[in-house]
Amino acid sequence: WYNGYLSLKDDEAMMYDLKQLEFPMSEVISKCQNTRDTCGCSSVELMDIDFDIHYERVTLPAYFSIHSKGESPSNPCGDFVSDVGFQQYMAFKYAIDKINNELHLLPNISLGMMAFDTCSNPDYGRQVFQAFDRNLLLMNKPPELPILTYVFAFLGDTRSDVSASLSKANQKGYNLVQISPSSTSDDLSNRASHPLFLRTIPSDRSIVEATVEVIKELGWTYVSTIYHNTTENMIAIEWLQKSLEFEGICLAKVTVVDDTNQDYQIHVDALNKAEGARGVIVFLEPHQFRLLLDAVNSKQILGRFVWISTLDETVFKTVTAGLETVSRGAINVVPDWGYDPDFDKFFMNLKPNSDPNNPWLTEFWEHHFQCNLGHRGKFNQACNGLESLTDSNFKQNEYVANTINAVFAFAKGITAMLQEECGSTKLPHCSAIQPNDTAMPYEYIHRATFKSVNGKRFRFTWNGDGLGEYKILNYQPDNSDQMKQVIIDVLSFDLINALI
Repeated sequence: WYNGYLSLKDDEAMMYDLKQLEFPMSEVISKCQNTRDTCGCSSVELMDIDFDIHYERVTLPAYFSIHSKGESPSNPCGDFVSDVGFQQYMAFKYAIDKINNELHLLPNISLGMMAFDTCSNPDYGRQVFQAFDRNLLLMNKPPELPILTYVFAFLGDTRSDVSASLSKANQKGYNLVQISPSSTSDDLSNRASHPLFLRTIPSDRSIVEATVEVIKELGWTYVSTIYHNTTENMIAIEWLQKSLEFEGICLAKVTVVDDTNQDYQIHVDALNKAEGARGVIVFLEPHQFRLLLDAVNSKQILGRFVWISTLDETVFKTVTAGLETVSRGAINVVPDWGYDPDFDKFFMNLKPNSDPNNPWLTEFWEHHFQCNLGHRGKFNQACNGLESLTDSNFKQNEYVANTINAVFAFAKGITAMLQEECGSTKLPHCSAIQPNDTAMPYEYIHRATFKSVNGKRFRFTWNGDGLGEYKILNYQPDNSDQMKQVIIDVLSFDLINALI
């Protein structure tokens, strides 16, 4: 209390839930949610966050990085980040709808859903995860009645660091099966650290192995690499060195880009000194790769390097725009997860008011069309009501297929579990299904196999990773001398027999 003002540091005060898990007092709101009758509420605990919930007998929570990380703990969420997390969220809802319309999946059971935004923030994601059972209480009518829903697993997250944080929080009393559709960090393959983790995408190690396979097929024995010194990239470089050595391929030069070493002219000179090493494996952020190409262009070293990258096709096109002469011949190793045309129809039918339970649709719409619907007033120009995703530059994100596969893996696994363990006995009367039995749902989901979005059989590897499916693209001119990426090969392999 100072000069008549009370300064309560509520972010330092702590609250504890029934499992004795700690969360900041700043996340507890003590107010009636009944706007018609201020005294008509029973007390509940909730986080003041956006979420989408429709629970059924079996409910699947999901976590996506829809916003960027905020500037501080008191402001954990930043701006809306492109379409990646939002498309994954919509693919999640799309897959839930498909499963509920397929008679052979979870027969006589409707699959419910819960969706949360982790804001690309490991700490905030953990807090949101620990709050999901408290948010579920909001669905009670009245609140004193228990919710009879089964939660065997959850999806998440978009990012590897957030997925790791969710995994650690999950081991503190929840013990649910975790299925990630897009986290690639090799550390998440460690079952000692992440015992209940599955993913429908291979690890970073897989794409390194795919890159080495390409180099081997090209007959190269002497290559260089340049990488940004993030933890994930350093792990990838370690695997690259081991894999190249195993194949008898020498590394001529390893160049590191960090925050104190941003002079790309120096990096180009270093790579150029490695005579005979034309192939350069690139582990850079898109803007860094463009700066590298720009430095090569300014030195007019045309045709000196053949770049091998793992950038998404659309991103690669943006990176090389205007720098085609120094990127011609580049090879891209990109995931081939498949494309779902029905999802495009589902997504393109969206309108600002077409999904009232969707807490992020308005923000997506404003971001995508750069207009203002009155959400936060970020864009000056008002939306005119004529905007249509059908007429826009919408492109299905590569992780949509993996998200759909994750939901189907869950549904296939739980369907098999209920059929084999319960027979004709329905939930909640099946005594074989115990809330604390984590091994049973994990094993059934792990064994799930089905026809995936890309038309091939989906299954997890022995340690719970997705299988590696890659397109090998070559950046070359077409008949009109316009640069485009051409598929020159497809690589599919299981890491069971990969280098250990």
